[in-house]
Amino acid sequence: MTFWSDRVNVIEPVRAYRFKVSFGDDSEVWWAKTVSKPSFETTAEEYTLINHTFKYPGITKWSDITIKTIDFKKKEKSSEVFKIYDFLEKSGYNPKGSGSDGMSKKLMYRDCVIRHLDSNGNALETWTLYNAFIKNVEFSELSYESDDISEITITLAYDRAILE
Repeated sequence: MTFWSDRVNVIEPVRAYRFKVSFGDDSEVWWAKTVSKPSFETTAEEYTLINHTFKYPGITKWSDITIKTIDFKKKEKSSEVFKIYDFLEKSGYNPKGSGSDGMSKKLMYRDCVIRHLDSNGNALETWTLYNAFIKNVEFSELSYESDDISEITITLAYDRAILE
């Protein structure tokens, strides 16, 4: 019998489109278009004893994640502010900086939380990325040939991640 026809033990498949991403104290929640879950890689070390080679795990390194979101304007008093600039300023960057690159920086670590949700909005799994910071922001290409929504890809680096 298939799992979706079992009426006694109802099993719901986990859907990839139910998630939310938040930073810091959950006051600023970003509903992103896509997000990659944390992943890691462990190096393999070798030890040779006579003519036998033994492998053992070495250093573990967490891979960067990417968040693809859509930028939009929000009304603040009498002006409109792009949401990405507001987010960058809260992360310690100044998009209107006076430096030679036009972006003054003071590194600010914030924990990032990725929640995979069920159909009722409850968290199935929660990834907490500790000491996350923005490594890269990439704006989408503009083109007269497309009517797609403009996207922003944010790359985050972090020290470690915990799955709850």
